[in-house]
Amino acid sequence: MSDETKIVITLKGTAATVGVQKTNCDPAFFKGEGDLAAVVANLNGLMAQATSKWETNPHYPKSKLPPAAPVAPQPRQPAAPAAPKVNAQRPML
Repeated sequence: MSDETKIVITLKGTAATVGVQKTNCDPAFFKGEGDLAAVVANLNGLMAQATSKWETNPHYPKSKLPPAAPVAPQPRQPAAPAAPKVNAQRPML
């Protein structure tokens, strides 16, 4: 794994959301309570949790979606003839 790590902290009042990501790994998200100092004090523990998750499963599982149903093209209807344009400007002379 690379040594590059990205940490994003979002605070709303006393609620904190922390996202941690390493190169070639999906991000790990954590919720917590407290001010910025409390969240930063807990970063080592969050990094340890994220690292242990990445060692066993660095990526989220692939989703298994059913194949999309083919869509039949809609027949095009001819456009109605446009009404003739009326010159709204009066002649000057």
